[in-house]
Amino acid sequence: MILQQSAEYIPREKNTHMLEFNTPEVLESMTSPRVFNTHLRPNNLPQQFFQKRCKTVFVQRNPKDVAVSFYYHCRDKINFRGTFLQFMDFFLEKHGLVYHSAWPLYTLEWEKYFKEHPDHPVHCIMYEDLQQDPVSEIKRLVAFLDKPCDDQLAKQIAEKCSFQNLKAASTNLKETSGSVSMYRKGKVGDWKNHFTVALNEEFDQYLQQNKTDSRYMEDASIYGTTVSKEDVIKVADGHGNIMELIESGGQCLNATRVLKGNYPNPKTNFPKLKEMNVSSDDFFLCAYPKAGTHWTWEIMSMLLKQSAEYHLKEKESYMLEFHTPEVLESTISPRVFNTHFYPSNLPKQMLQKRCKVVFVQRNPKDVSVSFYHHCVDKINFHGSFEQYMDFFMEKHEAMYFCAWTTYTLAWEKYIKEHPDHPVHCIMYEDLQQDPISEIKRLALFMDKPCDEELASIIAEKCSFQNLKTAAASVKEDTKGVSLYRKGKVGDWRNYFTVALNEEFDKYLQRHKTDSVYKYKI
Repeated sequence: MILQQSAEYIPREKNTHMLEFNTPEVLESMTSPRVFNTHLRPNNLPQQFFQKRCKTVFVQRNPKDVAVSFYYHCRDKINFRGTFLQFMDFFLEKHGLVYHSAWPLYTLEWEKYFKEHPDHPVHCIMYEDLQQDPVSEIKRLVAFLDKPCDDQLAKQIAEKCSFQNLKAASTNLKETSGSVSMYRKGKVGDWKNHFTVALNEEFDQYLQQNKTDSRYMEDASIYGTTVSKEDVIKVADGHGNIMELIESGGQCLNATRVLKGNYPNPKTNFPKLKEMNVSSDDFFLCAYPKAGTHWTWEIMSMLLKQSAEYHLKEKESYMLEFHTPEVLESTISPRVFNTHFYPSNLPKQMLQKRCKVVFVQRNPKDVSVSFYHHCVDKINFHGSFEQYMDFFMEKHEAMYFCAWTTYTLAWEKYIKEHPDHPVHCIMYEDLQQDPISEIKRLALFMDKPCDEELASIIAEKCSFQNLKTAAASVKEDTKGVSLYRKGKVGDWRNYFTVALNEEFDKYLQRHKTDSVYKYKI
């Protein structure tokens, strides 16, 4: 539909363009451009596919739902007569070969190809994302295919390609109607109705033994990226601790995550983000890392939709530095973008259109403790807290993201020099002490109605423990649960020695900000 720029069904089924079901002569006779589809592993694809770097769309789905759907396919198409539990013995490779191939083998070979060929244009789609937010995913796909598509066309395609409409079209419109049986339920999470507890445990062990980079196991490799060795900054202390960073615009991302393709290369992406299109009704949540971004983003999302329901996606889905402009622009306005950027690295249109900004601050001593645990967990920092504080206080040059004082001073300067830009300041400590009042203040700034009842419900839903639980049980991407540790005010006292506390106070005096804290630093 995107290719033909019309939300009309193709008369033929996709099997007519499937590599393994046709001869080269048949496929070559078709008029280009064509959308070929296949379940082949990279080593079996046409050599010209690699040579000409044809655009590739790679679709993934929770392997447990894949297994259930594949079971019904095998019953219908290859007359498998066993039970689901018996089928799973085949799926788990207990009897040698698997029809088509084993899921981990297929996934691992494609992941290996993407990593070894970062210059090959690849677009990754998650089945679950496509079902939850089809319009946004269609627009992301459109950007990759380099085809025009306005909101109206994206919505029409999403409607025509709903599961039920596709099933009906297979019966009524397709020239080969035999494929109607290919559409069963299309549900996310239907595996829970088929897997026993014992099978689920066995399957989890199987996935651990055949570990992939799929987001169902770790982070998905999304962005193919080329990074030169010269781009990587190695910041080392005298204790063998090293932070590998990539800098752009005075701010740094973790080099390992960029090299893996988890994030786009900031060297090329940060400048593009400055030219990104935004809407005047978008909100920007700006804060130094570990200052309460997750907490505030969830509250703002609830106020935006006027309902105390958790957003199914993590706030990283709307984080500027972790995505390309094309991905972010494909989401539907109004949006709550979040970022740890300096004002100078933000999209120019955010400044021009005077989008509302929420600026969150937190006692820098509690920030440093939380950021230390984040670095231990996320970038494998192996040093002690005292050794980490040498990095935090800039004793070893560049700091992951940036120095707290530099960040705070940059924002204070921007706010002073742009008094006409609507900025709302929140203190982490105030939000924890009196969440209802702070939520109502925030609602007033966002120009969203919020009575006492809604504010109270949001405050309850966004308590630290409830957010941590939601990250594990509600969010589609459960890795966010590790970002919730304690959330305590004053926990720094359990980490700072008297000597370190005195040194840090001197550091703050040398880099004095206008920040005022109600709670003793």
